[in-house]
Amino acid sequence: MWVVVGIVVGITVGLVIALIARKVPADRRQPNSEELFQLGIIFAAAGFALVTTIGMEMVGLAALGVVFILAGVRRRRDESSRT
Repeated sequence: MWVVVGIVVGITVGLVIALIARKVPADRRQPNSEELFQLGIIFAAAGFALVTTIGMEMVGLAALGVVFILAGVRRRRDESSRT
């Protein structure tokens, strides 16, 4: 029963946040290479720390960090080739 309540509350909160985010005008710019690289370092460090303490369940967070690092490096190469 509580699982169903949790799912319904999660979906409701997600929809409310999505509606608010859609109505608020925002600066729609692409993140630059430094921002992606910094996100990657943060996610990778947190993921590897959680893998060592909790276990292999958090390997996805570390992998997400590595993906962000690679995206930042790739975007950096693209930015430098344009100039």
